[in-house]
Amino acid sequence: MSHLFNITNVLDRRKFVERCVKRLALMLLISTSMSPKAIAIFGGVRSRTGAPGVPNLSLNLQIPTAAGAIVGTFAHLGGTRTTCSIVSDDSGGCFGTNENGVITVTSSGALLLAERTYNVTMRVRNSYGYDDLQISIIVSSASAGVPVVTSQSFTFGVPGEANQTIGMVGATNDPNSFSIVSGNSSGLFAIDSAGRLTANANMNRISALSTGLRPQNYSLIVRATNEAGYGEGTVTVNCQQLPWPDVSNRPSMIGDTLTWTGPANGGPSCWNDVQTSHALSVSNITQSSADDQVIEYLDITGDFRFSHRNVTLRRCRVRGVIWSTTNVGPTGDGGTRPTNEVIEDCDLIAIDGGPYGFVTNLTVRRCCFHDSENEITKFFNNVLIKDCIFTRPDGSDCDEIEIYAQGGLLPTNYVLICHNTFTGPSIRGRGTFNAAVNLTNWGSVKGGTIGPDVYVDNNRFWSLRDQNHIICDDGQQGSGYVDYHATNNGFYPVGTVPRRNYQRRYRTTILTNSGNFWMATPTSVSGSPTRGMDGPGSI
Repeated sequence: MSHLFNITNVLDRRKFVERCVKRLALMLLISTSMSPKAIAIFGGVRSRTGAPGVPNLSLNLQIPTAAGAIVGTFAHLGGTRTTCSIVSDDSGGCFGTNENGVITVTSSGALLLAERTYNVTMRVRNSYGYDDLQISIIVSSASAGVPVVTSQSFTFGVPGEANQTIGMVGATNDPNSFSIVSGNSSGLFAIDSAGRLTANANMNRISALSTGLRPQNYSLIVRATNEAGYGEGTVTVNCQQLPWPDVSNRPSMIGDTLTWTGPANGGPSCWNDVQTSHALSVSNITQSSADDQVIEYLDITGDFRFSHRNVTLRRCRVRGVIWSTTNVGPTGDGGTRPTNEVIEDCDLIAIDGGPYGFVTNLTVRRCCFHDSENEITKFFNNVLIKDCIFTRPDGSDCDEIEIYAQGGLLPTNYVLICHNTFTGPSIRGRGTFNAAVNLTNWGSVKGGTIGPDVYVDNNRFWSLRDQNHIICDDGQQGSGYVDYHATNNGFYPVGTVPRRNYQRRYRTTILTNSGNFWMATPTSVSGSPTRGMDGPGSI
């Protein structure tokens, strides 16, 4: 085919070449020279609808591909400096080029490219002008048979139980394994080889305000893999906060109704018939020894420490302080303490301070607290105290239940105190700081916050000295506040004021105040309270 073309040195030589090229599908090297400048264009002739001097191209690309992968090269030779650029692109920026005409996949293209044909216009320019190249990039899948992960959304209530199933992640083409490749940096979630997505075991009933699961949407990138390769998809977990911990799955030999059967070995008993049906063993145990431990039927003299996660203390007598240790579970304030501790059906004679220092996820139910100075103090988030008796407080500075907040830490929230009985004055007297329920942000750092999801519901307060039934002690100025709900509580004797009596108070609000009543006796109703509290809100 030599001598089929002749390019003359005339201004109209480009039109001459165009007419010739239209008739043949050939690979050409077109060289124009005005020494010392030149431009050379390589191209595969497909059709001639583009700008004069530059033929159209079709390029093939297979996905998945990586950022920087070369799609094709538009070359030039010698002489005049020639630059290339993309002037139009219907891919939304999935392709790029350098001045030498190398077309590559961009970082967004590596993620967004799909099976279709994309149209790109590349412009080549030198000192004499420019021509445009119309490029069709045909993208096809090189991964037929790889799993395709379906985009899914699940709803999950927090706090949840350990290894509780959130949902099953679906994928096509029979994947043999699943993994979470993004969005799980804190290790809150796990997925097994069948695609079962769960809350991680160490997230058992983690507080919504701790460093664990919070009420929000989590976006996870899940990868499914089989012999042909892998596919990825987005799975959204919508975590919704439950109003308080649910321990209904924890069985007990004792019914939900707590009965005080009278003094037994130095204090009233809340065990009903447990003492006679199962003898207690004297023990010198001082702390838990493993996660998920159940400690029961022991008579413990001295302090007991929760040092592990998910520990249950059940049907025991403790003649000392119960407290939590450090360096076990996350607290959300930079420290660590145990999480998900349960104290149930116990007789607690806390000599100077009951259960204290529990930061998150404490459940106390069907217990009898007596003859001690402070009962349950300094707890923070996700706390349930239910069906307990608090009686015969002994000391000059007694708080039966103390909800505590301190500036600089996360708010104290998600607390339910319900179906409890508070009885009898102290033996040695009570000071003005004291209360059956004390909501306080009096601490070494100002600005602590309590609420708004703190509920004092359906309790019975009677014969308490100074009528200090419920005290909101907002004792520190600053950005903090004390907000709570008081509902369906009974007070005895008639006319006593469930009040907060500490004078250094600032931002305190009863968000819900309904159903509260006076009792003519500890078990009967006699009218409704008409006197207001000495501060915001009324009862």
